[in-house]
Amino acid sequence: MKKLKIIQLESFYANFLNRIYESDSNLQNFSFDTQIKFLLNTGFSGGQNFVPFLNPAQWESHYIILNNVWAQVKWANENGKTGIGSMSEILLEQINQIEPDVLFISDIPGFDFNLIPHFKKRPLIVGWLATVVNHDLPWHEVDVILSGISDIRNKIQRLGAKAAENFMSAAPSHYQINRNQTRSNNVVFAGSFIPGIHDDRARQVDRLSHYLTNNSIDVYTANAFELSAGSHVNFFPPVYGNELVNTYANYAIVLDARGNFDLTKEKTLAETANMRIFEATKAGALLITENSPNLKDYFEIGREIITYNDFDELTDKINYFSQERNSTERDAISRAGHERTIRDHSIEMRANWLEKILFKHLDLAHANTKVDNKQKNHYCTYFDSNYLPRGIAMIRSLKRQDPEACVHVLCLDQSTYDVLANSDENVSLVHIDELLAADTDFAEARSNRTQIEWYFTATSCLVNYIVHKFPHIQNLFYLDSDLYFFSDVQPLLKEGQKGSAQVIEHRFSSTLEHLLVYGRFNVGWIGFSTSQEGLELIKDYRDSCIEWCYDRLEDERYGDQKYLDKWPEKFPNCIVSQYKGANVATWNIAERSLSMKNGEYCIDDDQLIFYHFQGVARMKSGNYVIKGDPLNLGVYFELLYSPYLHELSRIEQEFDFKSKKIEAQDIRYNTW
Repeated sequence: MKKLKIIQLESFYANFLNRIYESDSNLQNFSFDTQIKFLLNTGFSGGQNFVPFLNPAQWESHYIILNNVWAQVKWANENGKTGIGSMSEILLEQINQIEPDVLFISDIPGFDFNLIPHFKKRPLIVGWLATVVNHDLPWHEVDVILSGISDIRNKIQRLGAKAAENFMSAAPSHYQINRNQTRSNNVVFAGSFIPGIHDDRARQVDRLSHYLTNNSIDVYTANAFELSAGSHVNFFPPVYGNELVNTYANYAIVLDARGNFDLTKEKTLAETANMRIFEATKAGALLITENSPNLKDYFEIGREIITYNDFDELTDKINYFSQERNSTERDAISRAGHERTIRDHSIEMRANWLEKILFKHLDLAHANTKVDNKQKNHYCTYFDSNYLPRGIAMIRSLKRQDPEACVHVLCLDQSTYDVLANSDENVSLVHIDELLAADTDFAEARSNRTQIEWYFTATSCLVNYIVHKFPHIQNLFYLDSDLYFFSDVQPLLKEGQKGSAQVIEHRFSSTLEHLLVYGRFNVGWIGFSTSQEGLELIKDYRDSCIEWCYDRLEDERYGDQKYLDKWPEKFPNCIVSQYKGANVATWNIAERSLSMKNGEYCIDDDQLIFYHFQGVARMKSGNYVIKGDPLNLGVYFELLYSPYLHELSRIEQEFDFKSKKIEAQDIRYNTW
């Protein structure tokens, strides 16, 4: 099936755009695509930027910021439209050049509906709204209106929209958490206080501050308001996107309120579609929000978030959860809300939800099963800057054998993230802070194990995180970063897809069989499925590693590796791989013969699928050496190691590691 084209139209706050372009005067000189990518990476409107997260195998996604003069003018210049006189005209040119199948308008008030008759091709027009309905808009032009608020859906359909669907905002995807060691005990509120619009909200926040016994209210806003005598409100500059979520992460309690704190005066309780409920819980703070009838669809009230119905109840609950003796209960609710958001309310899950709605209204209900008759294979790995060249070499070798591979990379330090984010490697990046925020047990494990032991712990935690972040994944294959692929991986994948998990034996040479005490199986390649048994196995693996994962033998355990020994018995559908050309390494080559046959690498009579280059060390000079005597490797050195070492050196030069001062480290005995 040919990819469908979709455009999302959004607007950013003018003061935010001005601040971004003033802080980096060169940004406006970059290409249109670079400017858009940069702005998306700020996380602004992160909970409603759904289109960039649609499945790239099915969608050609475009994103336009309606009020971004700099980017829009850049697009016009790049496309020879220099004579265009208005932003609306530029937008019309963009739409007619792309000819989208779907026009997704997430800023309906900012869109010029007068453009529609001039479209070269009439797309499915989908609008998303969570605020006040403007009765004067030509709603009959909207094919589908999306909203998390039933009253908005009903009103707009009565005004002429052809269809309406329930749809909700989400937790933003990526942010680099910058959490203080101790969360502030003050209550945080971030939002607008525009005179004439939010006057009641301002009065309520000011009044509330007088009734708090243990803390103040820190307000992040561009609209400071007048305070009463003795008020305990502190003003801070506005924060948006990633900065907003990072700010929430530094507070124990986040307050969410639209205006009136006394809901008993309302005729009916209003539904909510506020992104703040997902931003706060994503940050791991305790969310205290006004009661809304649809909240129960997203959270378990009292266990995952806290609600209030009137001013007195709000005051009592803030004062209760601010007390140190209640911090354990508060943190338990915060953690449960965070876990629920990560599991059920990610932007990726909302994109899946949106995709189903779009297919329904495009009359393509089964399109998601007919994408090029081929689904991407998903892999995950992790490495720091010390292993970065090896990780890049591994990924490139894999993509030569599986060009459609989707590789999720956990970047264990900032240098790794920066290099890959600015490269053409086309991988899905997970910043270490993203995993730390999602798995607080993993974060806490740093305090009781060495750096290498904590890295070992990351294996299971990363797998657990990926399968829950991307629920459409049916099989996920974990790879060590020092693997290198030489032939087609499809046979190995097909074998792994038949079971709940797939493990590969060390197959130790006879002189090394004493090393079996460290594990029958090697962690270098592990296949996981998301079947019921597969998810149980992943949870068991992650929980076991959180409890114990050390660089020593103890009670039939060793690092993250020896747990695998129990899987074939404990999980009946776990598969022990029969492919002897997989995970070839120094520990199993002594009695095996490496050769070239018809241009293919063979190990004995089996095709070499991948080699595990354990024992290669990176020196501070940027050179690579082999632990032990290379002469003992014989033909393995000539055919495998020598080309591999040269490739690593080329990657060092390609990314200019020397000037970036990315130096080798021996972390095995490092402590945090």
